[in-house]
Amino acid sequence: MHESKAEDKSYDAMAEGKAGIFVSTNPSNERMTDVFWVNPNLASKQAVEGFVWYQSEVIYTVMDAKREEKVPSIQLIHCRDGMVMLDIASKRMQLGCPAGPVNYNAIRVKEE
Repeated sequence: MHESKAEDKSYDAMAEGKAGIFVSTNPSNERMTDVFWVNPNLASKQAVEGFVWYQSEVIYTVMDAKREEKVPSIQLIHCRDGMVMLDIASKRMQLGCPAGPVNYNAIRVKEE
């Protein structure tokens, strides 16, 4: 089995438009962790009065941060032409997917 670790990008790195993985506590449920893979289109990046936004490919999932056993499956939401919107003062982020997302379910197969 192959395991790897990913470097969590900071909010400031996302505001700069750097591609990477952003991990944060889910604002609706502190037990859950939001994971965003962001691949910005820097040509679309704009900034006005403390707000930054750009088009980006985004893959999103939410994970139970307290779970100790292996997860049986994971749902990924993929947005090829998404929009990332950042409020610099509050360090809040919103994602939009105007064209609609594609949902993937990865299911763990039994280990032998």
